[in-house]
Amino acid sequence: HQQGCIGCHSLDAKGDGGYKIVSFFAKQARGAMAGWLIRNRITAFTALTDFDGNGYRYERVETGSQVLISPHRKNGTILQAASVSEFPSFEAFQKAVKSLPLEIELDPVPSVSMRSLRGTEIVCTFGKDPLRDGKPVDYSKWKLFEGPYLNAEKNSKKLEITHGRLKRTLDFNTLTICDAVVKEPSR
Repeated sequence: HQQGCIGCHSLDAKGDGGYKIVSFFAKQARGAMAGWLIRNRITAFTALTDFDGNGYRYERVETGSQVLISPHRKNGTILQAASVSEFPSFEAFQKAVKSLPLEIELDPVPSVSMRSLRGTEIVCTFGKDPLRDGKPVDYSKWKLFEGPYLNAEKNSKKLEITHGRLKRTLDFNTLTICDAVVKEPSR
């Protein structure tokens, strides 16, 4: 969804008996991380990898990336996104997000019902298609990439990269690169 992201997870034990998940719903973890961010005056997202609290911690994985590990089997992610220009301050953004309705269930499977900052009702339940304003999300119309800088249709094997008036097209069908300067930036 363009306004945020929800992911619900229900994990079985890995071969080593451990559970690994990248993020969380747990109120105590949100509180622990928020307190840690404030106490340590964190201003850079990359500093989050130092977080370790209430059983949650960052761990380096085989790829070299660091992921947030949860000790809980039923879990998930909620992300609200907005442009810096939409709010006068980070505190105003936080207040707006915290004022939105949010319902979380973990049993029998993880489920989230929430409203986005722009008023979209979103329901995500593990094992079911997500709902947006009561209707199933239609993935058939989604592009492979769609954004201000990267765009690609599914199965096109072409990636368009834009920055201002500059455009580069990577064509994996012909293994060619085409650069151009456009009259007006893409919107």
